[in-house]
Amino acid sequence: QLDDALAKETGIGAWVVATPTPTHRAIAEKLIAAGKHVFCEAPLAGSIEDAKALVLAARGARTVFQVGHTSRTNPVYDLARSFYRSGSVK
Repeated sequence: QLDDALAKETGIGAWVVATPTPTHRAIAEKLIAAGKHVFCEAPLAGSIEDAKALVLAARGARTVFQVGHTSRTNPVYDLARSFYRSGSVK
């Protein structure tokens, strides 16, 4: 499916990998090899081996590879945490 998307959407230069963690490596490596910028949702990988492979792939790329948490910057999560910490949620 990713191969089809890459072939069809040639104008997309940056991709977000927000799939189950065990699939990150295969998808991100393919995107990096295709010359795409990649934002990979954390955690980066489910194993040290996969993490090291992605680091090596990213170091060899001429594009940007970034790992982060997209949802953690959403203000609704701060609000939910405040309710939880206040003891309102049981």
